[in-house]
Amino acid sequence: KLYLFQHLFIDIFCLRHYNNITQNSRVNIVKNYFLFLFIIAVFTTVGCKRSEPQKISIEKDSKDVVFFTTKVRQKNPSFKVTFINPGEHSIDATTGDFWTMVGNFMAAAAEDFNADLDIFYAERQFVNEEIIMDRVLKQKVLPDYIIVVNEKLVAPSLIKKADSAGVKIFLILNDLTKEQKAAHKNPRERYVNWIGSLVPDNITAGYLIAENTIRPAKKKFQNISVSAINGNRATPASVEREIGMINYMDKLKLKPNQITYAEWDTQLAYETAAGLLKRYPDTNVFWTANDPMALGALKACVDAGKTPGKDIFIGGLNWSTDALEKVKTGELACSVGGHFMVGGWVMVILNDYQNGIDFSSTEGTLMQLQIFNVITSANVQKYLNVFGDQNWNKINFNKFCKKNNNFIKKYDFSINNILSQF
Repeated sequence: KLYLFQHLFIDIFCLRHYNNITQNSRVNIVKNYFLFLFIIAVFTTVGCKRSEPQKISIEKDSKDVVFFTTKVRQKNPSFKVTFINPGEHSIDATTGDFWTMVGNFMAAAAEDFNADLDIFYAERQFVNEEIIMDRVLKQKVLPDYIIVVNEKLVAPSLIKKADSAGVKIFLILNDLTKEQKAAHKNPRERYVNWIGSLVPDNITAGYLIAENTIRPAKKKFQNISVSAINGNRATPASVEREIGMINYMDKLKLKPNQITYAEWDTQLAYETAAGLLKRYPDTNVFWTANDPMALGALKACVDAGKTPGKDIFIGGLNWSTDALEKVKTGELACSVGGHFMVGGWVMVILNDYQNGIDFSSTEGTLMQLQIFNVITSANVQKYLNVFGDQNWNKINFNKFCKKNNNFIKKYDFSINNILSQF
């Protein structure tokens, strides 16, 4: 920038003597002027983008495999945690910012508990999760706990590796399937170092998306026509959300036109929704399993000449910033969410466990807590007033711990309990 301004100053000076300089010099002045405008535009654009709340660094292993990581470091940590995050490290990923929200919420909790935290992003490549686990277990100093997700059914392999290495491991967000549970049992049964699981009720989540998109549609249309866009056929959360949607529609004696899969991706959902609108032009409800796909469906509806919130109703899940803005304007009927906070809640549970308070005696080792809540136009502003900036450090995570809070018998991670701090 200094170089740029120096030359700009010289060029301005030369303009006062324009008739006395050569043609080549005139051309250079014009080039520098447009370069100046371009650089200013770039700096302005970068300055206006949402910043990553936690610093992302790049690491390489001995085979030059690149990993994106977030690290929280304390002078004298009370315990050390590694989270193998299956998602992408960028908030601008086409699959949305959910996984960065999980990591950032977890990092805020780690600060409160004086814990070291390493987050490795697998970039939605399940093979990377295996590579990361191998890398972590080769470290000279092993973490006290490793947190994993059963994304693309990879968890059993990760659990076995950690158990063999004598490192305690905790499963979040995606539970094992019935078939996996038959083979690998429950926490502390076959694998003693698999100490627990914390998963949200995804069946309820799918139900809530359906309920809060179909209900406003019923006020406008006599006949309801639902087209569905799910994540994929394998991930347990995806399967369970679909069950929840069907459960609600069964109550109304409705059936979806078609259930499609867009891999959680905005662009793929856009293309899928465009095809569904051509195949089922009477569609007046889009059920989608996450916010990025809801936003893709919304764009397809607008491009097809529809007015979301008036002649078609769309619901998603994640509480992503972009989606909540669309809920605020009425273009999205709802966003179900709160499950990104599981990353912080597992830190609460591990902090208690580290201090001798074992969750298994009250909650059991398989915890499925009611974490999902619905945000609509009726309550979106209340949420945005408190957390619109996604500054999770304003939360006092110690208030959710059983340690030093003898009145807490069971964990309460509801949005109402969170907002009661403010």
